[in-house]
Amino acid sequence: MNRVLKYIRSAGVPFDFFSFEFYAFDNICADAAPQLLQTPKRLSEMMASLRADGVPTAIPWLMTEYGYSVFAGRHEVDIQGALFNADTVGTFLTLGGSKPYLYGYEPNYLEDELKCSWGNLMMLQLKPNSDEVTCLSGYHAAQLITKEWMQPTNETHDIFPVSVSSATLTSILSLARRPKSPVRVDLKNPTTSSAVSCYAVRRPDKQWALLAINKHPNRTARLSVQFNFSAQPQPSFSGSVDVIRFSRDQYVWHDDGPNGHPIRSLPPAHLTQEASSFYDLPPYSLTVLRGKPPN
Repeated sequence: MNRVLKYIRSAGVPFDFFSFEFYAFDNICADAAPQLLQTPKRLSEMMASLRADGVPTAIPWLMTEYGYSVFAGRHEVDIQGALFNADTVGTFLTLGGSKPYLYGYEPNYLEDELKCSWGNLMMLQLKPNSDEVTCLSGYHAAQLITKEWMQPTNETHDIFPVSVSSATLTSILSLARRPKSPVRVDLKNPTTSSAVSCYAVRRPDKQWALLAINKHPNRTARLSVQFNFSAQPQPSFSGSVDVIRFSRDQYVWHDDGPNGHPIRSLPPAHLTQEASSFYDLPPYSLTVLRGKPPN
């Protein structure tokens, strides 16, 4: 980037946007659980390095492709791919990114590039010798992000950092260097704290929505939410809260080489409940908590 910026300045040409790709993990054969924990850290360090190189922050930053790996593998079509996609979008937007674009919109087939597992960067799976299309985890995650966490409308959304009470959880607040966070999350079980990421948005309909990601494969995380609009922290949501969740209850992948496919592929579950002092996050899950704060 130093050489690119030097050339742009010497040539006197406009530099009014910056684009890059993000593929986090080359080793598609390794266990996904420890890799998923590194997603926010890797992306934030990369963006910090680009800022240090002199890329202006006043221009739009576009993540024109993102995916788990440049190589095809099972993690991309199993539920881990959904967790990665949501974590990447949440981190990028919280750090000031403008627009992220998922790679793999078109239907595709399974591949085994590194001879260890079958998968691909795709939301929709084609079956050999058939026009039938199957929705994969990435499709359901995209629906949850764009239609449940965000409001599906062409209006401005406000992204806010989330502060986390557990010292073992990497807080997006410290990475973003933003003002005091209006949303605080308290994790009740420290054993899962390092596996939880949270992202907050204030939608055009005046609702607040929290996207919570539990990247632990076996343990449930329990969290409570506070709004810090004033010196006195306010309780969690008031009235009713929409809870939208995508987990193994909705999605299970059957590993069968080139014939692998989901044996369960359901849209995120949606329920409405009264505001609670805590909310459970199942293992390997995406959860949207959406409602209005007190007063």
